[in-house]
Amino acid sequence: MANWWGGAKEFKKSVLYFILSRCYKIAIHENPNKPTDLVFGSPVGEARKILSYQNTKRVFYTGRLLQNASPLLELSQTISFKIYHKIYQKTLPLLCAARKLIKK
Repeated sequence: MANWWGGAKEFKKSVLYFILSRCYKIAIHENPNKPTDLVFGSPVGEARKILSYQNTKRVFYTGRLLQNASPLLELSQTISFKIYHKIYQKTLPLLCAARKLIKK
C-alpha cells in the first residue's frame, strides 16, 4: 500500500495510516518488484491475509475477513475499501481544527 502513496514516509503521514494504526499493527514493505500482501494484525498478534497485492494493476480478495474486524472498513463488491461515515464523524474535529489553521 505504501507504493500507492509515494513511499513509506508519505503513507505514514496519511490519515488512512493514522486511522488504521489505531486498530491494527501495520508492516510496510517497500520493494515494488516483489508481491506484497495487505495484512491486518489483531491486537493479540494474530494476522490473516485479507488482500493479495501481486502488482499495481490487480488486487485479489482472498476470501478471509477478520472475525473481529473494526467496523471502520468494509470490503466492497468491487474489492475497494469504502470508508464509513463513522470515520468522517471521528475525524471531523481534527479536520475542522486543520481548516481553521489553514485559514489563518
